[in-house]
This record gives sequence, structure tokens and C-alpha cells, in this order.
Amino acid sequence: MPTVPIPAAYWVLPNRLLAGEHPMLQDKEPLHVRLQRFSAANISLFIDLTEQDETHELGDYLAAFQQVQLNQQPVPIRYHAPIPDMQVPSIVQMQAILARIIVALDQQRTVYVHCWGGLGRTGTVLGCLLIQHGWEYTEALAHIAALRQGSRDERYPSPSNDLQRQFIADWRNHIV
Repeated sequence: MPTVPIPAAYWVLPNRLLAGEHPMLQDKEPLHVRLQRFSAANISLFIDLTEQDETHELGDYLAAFQQVQLNQQPVPIRYHAPIPDMQVPSIVQMQAILARIIVALDQQRTVYVHCWGGLGRTGTVLGCLLIQHGWEYTEALAHIAALRQGSRDERYPSPSNDLQRQFIADWRNHIV
């Protein structure tokens, strides 16, 4: 498995789909080091599930990418799809998020899905993505837990609560 740019991240699809906490959250190493690691992982699309006030509190990682001009690579794109913390998106919003991820993967782009801590909202999106690709509910949640083994926050459940888990369980009814 390829290395991860931050300890609270994990590969869902090696070198294609990465998930975890907000890139600006970890503060034990300099920001430029974290950004270099995301750049080395070839992340070209960030799916940001945080709300606007969370984004402002943590900071704008795309502006930071521009400032350090890592490897003269293009600055990644950020798709902002805010979901309230501990909540679930609307059906239409989840369909749009999953469509954005699938198109990016089809275009051979590398995607990073994140919320604040990388657990609830991120796990909900990943669970729905797996369901959409034919996984059964219990297999999808077990797979997310297995992928998170060794991550800094593996001891916490992902998704975080029953509302999010039920949303995933019902997702097959909303696939278009």
C-alpha cells in the first residue's frame, strides 16, 4: 500500500482514492511538509465536506498550495460539498458528490475525500460509494474499518453515528 500524506488518512483505492481528516488539522509537522506529501500522492481533487465556518477555522489549503508552489504542479481543485457535522447530506447532494468522485477517477485523477476528522461525513460518502459499486452494507462498513487499520483514528467508528450508517444502508434505493 502506498504511504499516506498524514497519519489520519487511508487509501480506499491505492494511488487513486484517499480519505481522511482535513489537511490542515494535524499541527505536529510544518504545513509545507504535509502539502508536499499530498503533492507526492498526486492529489488533484479534494472533496471537502466541511461547513464554511469549519473551513475558515482550519484555513485554506489550496491557498497554501499556491504559496509554496510545490513541484510546479498545478494547484489541486477543491470541490466543496458542505455537510453539517454528524449529519448526512441530501440525496441529491450525495449523488453529486459521488458523481464528482467517479468522474475524477474515470479521468485517472487522484482524489482525497475529507471532512474535519475524516470519520463521520467522510465514512458516509465512502460507504455510499461502495454501495453504489455493488457492495453489501455490512461488507462496506467492514471494508472501511479494515482500510482504517493503522490510521491515527482507527479506534473511532466511521461513519460516526446511526444516522450516517442508516443513510448508507438505504443508499441502494437512491442509486440512479
